[in-house]
Amino acid sequence: MKTLKLGIIGCGGRGRNAFRAHRPENGIFITAGSDIDEKVLREFKQRFPDAAVFEDYRALLAIRELDAVLISTPLPFHETMAWDALTAGKAVFMEKPMAATLEGCDRLCKLAKETGTKLFIGHNLRKFAFLSGLKERIGSGVIGEVKTIWCRHFVGRGNRSDDYFRRYSSPRFSHGLLLHKGSHDIDAIHWLGGAYSETVSGMGFGSAFDESGRIDPARHPELEFQEDHNMILMQLANRVQAVYLQCHFSPDEERNYTIIGTLGRIENTGNNYGKTIFRIWSNLHGATECYTEETPPPKKSAAEDADDQTIRNFLEYVRTDAVPFVTSMDARYAVAAALAGGRSIREGNMPQHLPRPA
Repeated sequence: MKTLKLGIIGCGGRGRNAFRAHRPENGIFITAGSDIDEKVLREFKQRFPDAAVFEDYRALLAIRELDAVLISTPLPFHETMAWDALTAGKAVFMEKPMAATLEGCDRLCKLAKETGTKLFIGHNLRKFAFLSGLKERIGSGVIGEVKTIWCRHFVGRGNRSDDYFRRYSSPRFSHGLLLHKGSHDIDAIHWLGGAYSETVSGMGFGSAFDESGRIDPARHPELEFQEDHNMILMQLANRVQAVYLQCHFSPDEERNYTIIGTLGRIENTGNNYGKTIFRIWSNLHGATECYTEETPPPKKSAAEDADDQTIRNFLEYVRTDAVPFVTSMDARYAVAAALAGGRSIREGNMPQHLPRPA
């Protein structure tokens, strides 16, 4: 089987997650890394002593022998780096969201199609055990045809919501947290619902962090206004309706989905560490039944298991043309719905229609 040589663009943060792509036993090697932080590059070199290192990612892309790159930089840099990588003929794995603008998503989709170069967006939430468990149970027919999806996302961490205070999460750089965090669950809602959003409306506000004195000035600098909670309504193309709720100041970290169909409903408790409990109400067999099902705790965490599966799928996609579990168009519509929700919030909660691909 063909040996794969990989490069990492952005070797800190989520870039360390990309290290799991290094699988010498399977003929897959990380042979180059790029980062603007010298300390991060030194750490990368210690981990991969035979790899070439660069501060300028374009020098990495100039290596002819590289088969693929994994881009793990902050969102504002996704589009430019992916464009350059696709133009250089490298298969691309990119952290989600796909780009900070819908126009950027469309440009990347078009370029990948025109060049025949593979583009994979790492929407790993689909591989979380709780979400794949919901999808499997929906597919069994136990709740009938899906009609409504509710998602409550407690980003949590209480007084130190790092996601909220990251500067590159702010509206100035990436249209805010509805895109930066919400696109994960918006993609999941589209997947569970079986269609993309057509119309989105939303509301949100900056309340706890702006008004209650919870900010630690030494750790959490003041930002231009952005919402610390969001609520958006989505009308999917197949008439499924969904709601996504996001909060950054709750003390806990949890995702809770409720899916309602023509024959019942299902919801989860637990989504990352520990076991997941599914509560199911169904009248599939005539009388209404209520019961629970459980999945055992993951060996590490659901996130790490999902990352393993996501990276593995990308490598199989590059090497053997395996079918990717998420497409660039899936990622494009997740960005489109998140941006539409943000526009609605900032334009008096007015419904926003999602444009089709250019």
